[in-house]
Amino acid sequence: MKCSKMVLSNRWRVVALSGFVGTLVLLTLGSSRDNRLKAIINYHPTDDGVTLRVENAPLSSILQTIAKRGNFEVQVVEEVGREIFTGELSALNPEDLIRKLSDNYSLVFEQTDDGVQLVRARLDVSEKALPKPGETMQAADQGERNRPGPRVAAQRIPSQFGHQDQRTPAEVGILSNSIRSMYDLVGRGGVPSIHMANAILDTRALLDEGKALPVPGRWRAGEDTQLVIVQFEKSITSENRADLETVGVQVAHYLPKNAFAVYLHDVPRDRLMKLKGILHVEPYHPYFKMSASVLDHFVGENDGALSVGQYNLLMRGDADIGGVLAGAGVDLVKTSMVNQSRPVVTVDAQTDQLEALLHHDAVFWLEPNPVLVPLNDLGHAKTRATEFRKIHPTLDGEGITIGVTDTGLDVTHRAFAIDPTLTTDYENPIGGINSRVLAYTNRPSLTTDGIIGDTDGHGTHVAGILLGNGALSDTAVDVPG
Repeated sequence: MKCSKMVLSNRWRVVALSGFVGTLVLLTLGSSRDNRLKAIINYHPTDDGVTLRVENAPLSSILQTIAKRGNFEVQVVEEVGREIFTGELSALNPEDLIRKLSDNYSLVFEQTDDGVQLVRARLDVSEKALPKPGETMQAADQGERNRPGPRVAAQRIPSQFGHQDQRTPAEVGILSNSIRSMYDLVGRGGVPSIHMANAILDTRALLDEGKALPVPGRWRAGEDTQLVIVQFEKSITSENRADLETVGVQVAHYLPKNAFAVYLHDVPRDRLMKLKGILHVEPYHPYFKMSASVLDHFVGENDGALSVGQYNLLMRGDADIGGVLAGAGVDLVKTSMVNQSRPVVTVDAQTDQLEALLHHDAVFWLEPNPVLVPLNDLGHAKTRATEFRKIHPTLDGEGITIGVTDTGLDVTHRAFAIDPTLTTDYENPIGGINSRVLAYTNRPSLTTDGIIGDTDGHGTHVAGILLGNGALSDTAVDVPG
């Protein structure tokens, strides 16, 4: 089994693992036999995950118990491991317990053919842990609070939710059918759910409790829609994608967690549900296609959020662009491509013409066309890089090698040239030609073609921040290297 390894620090990711009841009884060290306190660690699964109850137990022993149940290694610094705790915690799985025990940890995962698995955890000095003897701690009960309802304000899902963020989607202002916390929904593993930019579908709440996502009727997809979301029970494999394509389904893009946006091409949905590993099929509602300002205009409390102007549409690769635009009565401004297959179409449109575009199956996303200005090289004020250089004047990046995993790199861009007055390039196995790039690994995968280059631009942008010589920027000054 081939595995690739990644390390995450202070950023929780969970993987659903099975557990079993287990109680470990220890004796703590004491000055005499009479002064010893019996340590009890009780770990057992529940319908919602796992529960840990401890009494007078050292943290090192608590962690070893959790690691044994989760089948991974654990390390803890000595001064932390000696601490004695009493209390109770409920969590989704063993990894979630570790997350709740500390806010200073690192986790090592391995990517296997069956998904992502935690293999090692380490805890360091932390201000947060189980309560001391005489105190209690228990995970908050979501109970009946904040049942899902119609949204009143437009809000996009923040990219990260800390492990202490127990707000529900309703509290954040996000459309959802769930009363679980944002962390439980957004964190890796745990509750099966589908994340759009402005909505979260709790798949278990839908399948087990019949709670559908409360999308407003005006912004629901029709029964005959060909654009749907297919969610799998586990991490998506190449076999899963091949199964979809074999029956005639066109895969468009990935959605967390474990889902694809697909175009059916008249394949019946019940046929999809017979494929191996599929958990749920959900229509790709027009609601999901709206950027924050578009959503605020149509659904929120600010119907003046938009004006007549230019808008960008992310469309299906084989779409009849001219026919779609003519049907909505909008004018084409320009067309660009993402990853050589996904057209981004800029149009001139009035706000009352946008609804027809949102309801078209060829459209995945709609947003105002932003006015871009070249400010990236002035970001040092925001990142406080100037102050850092004053404190550490000798740190200029010399001798440092940086790895960038992104959409690729425009190896012919003169920002990456050693001498920017000359052309630059990179070819395998020759290597760099007048290039700051030391190595370029390009492997084909589900989302990449394995060819050197960058069809998106993001990878070149990021690498330019790290490695660019600044020669082509009118405002860049004193670029190291």
